[in-house]
Amino acid sequence: MGKDKVFNIISPPSELTQKDKVLARSYKDLIYFGRAFLPNDFLNKSQSPFFHHEIAKKLITSKPGARI
Repeated sequence: MGKDKVFNIISPPSELTQKDKVLARSYKDLIYFGRAFLPNDFLNKSQSPFFHHEIAKKLITSKPGARI
């Protein structure tokens, strides 16, 4: 047959730390989540307006009544 290819499911630590940073920031910032995981849905030329950040914070909050 040939040489067996080595496949490692665990990423090297340098990649894990970068991925962990992206996930941690995505958990706290809905705009960042969208830009990181849905890049074709955002215009990279411009920043999101301030009120988008305000609404995004209200959408991901877990405080009772804060989403209203």
